[in-house]
Amino acid sequence: TAATEIGAAIARHRSERALAESEQRYRDLFENVADLVQCVGPDGRFLYVNRAWRETLGYSEEEVSQLHFTQVLHPEEVEHCRRVFQALSRGEAQRGLEIRMRARNGREVVVEGNLTVRMEAGRMVHTRGIFRDVTDRKRAEAERDRLAAAVEHSAEAIFITEPDGTITYVNPAFERITGWPRGEAVGRTPRILKSGEQDAAFYREMWATIRGGAVWRGRYVNRRRDGTPFHVDQTISPILDAAGTPTSFVSVMRDVTADVEMAERLSHMQKMEALGTLSGGIAHDFNNMLTAILGNVELALMEVGGQAEAVEALRQVESASLRARDLIAQILTFARQQPGERRPTRIAPIVKEVARLLRASLPASIELHLEVEPVAPVVADPTEIYQVVMNLCVNAAQAMGDTGELTLGLREVESRVELTVRDTGCGMDEATRRRIFEPYFTTKKSGVGTGLGLAVVHGIVSSCGGSIE
Repeated sequence: TAATEIGAAIARHRSERALAESEQRYRDLFENVADLVQCVGPDGRFLYVNRAWRETLGYSEEEVSQLHFTQVLHPEEVEHCRRVFQALSRGEAQRGLEIRMRARNGREVVVEGNLTVRMEAGRMVHTRGIFRDVTDRKRAEAERDRLAAAVEHSAEAIFITEPDGTITYVNPAFERITGWPRGEAVGRTPRILKSGEQDAAFYREMWATIRGGAVWRGRYVNRRRDGTPFHVDQTISPILDAAGTPTSFVSVMRDVTADVEMAERLSHMQKMEALGTLSGGIAHDFNNMLTAILGNVELALMEVGGQAEAVEALRQVESASLRARDLIAQILTFARQQPGERRPTRIAPIVKEVARLLRASLPASIELHLEVEPVAPVVADPTEIYQVVMNLCVNAAQAMGDTGELTLGLREVESRVELTVRDTGCGMDEATRRRIFEPYFTTKKSGVGTGLGLAVVHGIVSSCGGSIE
């Protein structure tokens, strides 16, 4: 009937209006969400995109209606997304996607999200996609990864601690430089590196600086896991929260041991050169004076004849002058102003000759052992080699006192000749060992030794192209 038809038309109109209103509500909802929402037809062209999508990719509504979905993709994503679209056409939803898109201005936009599909009678009607722009997050992650890689591959030791000093991270360079594996260092404190070279006030100042939010820089001595000391240049930077309170500390530590040792060697060489120049000049003039004194003593001895007291006095002058001349000879050798004749020299006979003289002069309570092997000749002045062996042996004998064992060794090591002098004396501490080759340095009591013996040895050995330890 007419009434029935009118009722049906009214119902249909209401249904269509409700559907339109529902569609508008959803459209309003999608238009105002921060995520990128899109709808793509079976031909791959966009049916709808929301405001966030348009603003992010820079297209107007008119432009979007003319676009195929592949036109807003990064070129490297096109083939992958074609396969995704084919799966959607079979009714297979695609979730957990990460896609690189290309904005209108060429900017790369990275999105994450899901794609679903509406099917009717086994055919695709349209796809629906909701994506979140994660470009900034991905950029931050990439930057973080680059920084992490830089820290991991840094040549400098880097470690991070909690505010209480507990180590939470060390890089491979830390493991290599300190000898502490990551698994053993993490959970401990930097006290594992303390060498004892710095006092408590040093560390108090360090902690006061970084806990106050400032950066600390300094050079000091640390200790490796095996106990050996090493010099470091270190920078400790506090990581602060919004209130300015340190939440952690980042330490960058550079091993400068080689630089410090090189500087010490250079300083030592400069000091040796200065002392050598000064000593050599004085010794040369003094040597000329001694020559005159000894010559006049000879003449005076001939004049006094049988006057016993005068002869004795002159002999004492002569003896003192000869001792002074020997001392001058050592000074001139140290200063390298005493020329020597370098020629192929066999060291074994010299070592045996020194041993023979030592046996006659050392106390019977000191045992002397020889471990001399046949070795090739070396290019050196025989007199200087004799002086090297004798000075080393005398120094060793004086270190032992009245009892002990002295061993002289000679052997060939590859293309070099190795001379060793071992004694059973009390040994040396590290501070003394660092200074033993300095001229005029001695640990002996006054009147025993000149402090030049080992300096002379060092000078001769170095001038021959050798080394001494």
